[in-house]
Amino acid sequence: MSGAQGKDPNLEKKADIQKAILESVLGELREELKVLDQDGWIDDASEQLQKISDRPEWLDVVPEALQEPQVPVVAIEFDEEYRDVLGLLRAMIKAGETSHRALWISAEAIKLSSANYSAWDWHWRCWEACGHQAEPELQLMQQIASDNPKNYQLWNFRRRFAVHRGAAYALEEMEFAADCLRVDAKNYHAWGHRHAMLRAFGLWGSELELTDLLLQDDPYNNSAWSQRHAAFTLALSSGTSGTSVADETDWTCRQILRAPRNWASWNYMRSLTALPMSRRGAWQGPRACAGICHQVLALHASCAPAWGLLAFVLQMQLQKAIAKRQPAIVAQAANKLKVALQQLCVADPTRAAYWTQMAESSIPVSARGD
Repeated sequence: MSGAQGKDPNLEKKADIQKAILESVLGELREELKVLDQDGWIDDASEQLQKISDRPEWLDVVPEALQEPQVPVVAIEFDEEYRDVLGLLRAMIKAGETSHRALWISAEAIKLSSANYSAWDWHWRCWEACGHQAEPELQLMQQIASDNPKNYQLWNFRRRFAVHRGAAYALEEMEFAADCLRVDAKNYHAWGHRHAMLRAFGLWGSELELTDLLLQDDPYNNSAWSQRHAAFTLALSSGTSGTSVADETDWTCRQILRAPRNWASWNYMRSLTALPMSRRGAWQGPRACAGICHQVLALHASCAPAWGLLAFVLQMQLQKAIAKRQPAIVAQAANKLKVALQQLCVADPTRAAYWTQMAESSIPVSARGD
């Protein structure tokens, strides 16, 4: 064997193959770069990498730096893009500029930080000054809602936007809120928006239909119960046809029978008794409430919400009898109320002290029998 080792032909062949593969890949990359260059993608990418303040349309603006103390308690870490955008926005606000570029830069600030109140506020002023183009704003709000459907600033802006557009777009606003509720049926921002639209434009009937559907799906949805109460009372006060306390009572009784231990449906029934007499028609509130209480208690003797509503009705009867100086009725109502409150102490032990206090404050000493 000679002193100099010969080259391994297998290694040489393997190196040639790897070199050929590398050259092939590089060739493909060169071709792709040519296509991207022809389509303008390379210029677009360079522009994206470029700071906005360095673009030609912004060269006349000096970004306004955030005024921070020399020794901040907590130094906020901003990335360069956000610092640049906020600097331009602050410059717009300082100069009082509400141009199209100010509208655009405020939108960029919102996309980077959707909780920025100042950005939303200036964006609204710019939108008012620039001719109220709706489509770009709808796209912006949809983007923010997709990322964070419980953003306070988004819903505040959306409400102002909706009221400005008027009744012709009310159904569109209701649908926008409904889309958010389909994701989270207890999104109180969406409920608040729908409530604002109800007060501004009406549409009580559609709201009663929606709350009915949501409560069929989840009878414990307190947000839907609250919205239904608002919609029903507003519909009743406006004289909307087909709206009656008697029908609403029948509907509520059906909800109670579906989930007898659900406090929300019982509290809703109680709220109907608080409606003005002029709105009730021939409906006898206390009698209807007592009826559903006895119906449920016959099946569920320890149902705390039923005992709670019954105690409320008996308390009203007792107060009325005391006011009219009817001692026989006072004694009878006081005895029934005492029993109801005793049952509540057992059925709802968490609030036993509250029910005991109610007995002491509501039932006259002469009628307690203890």
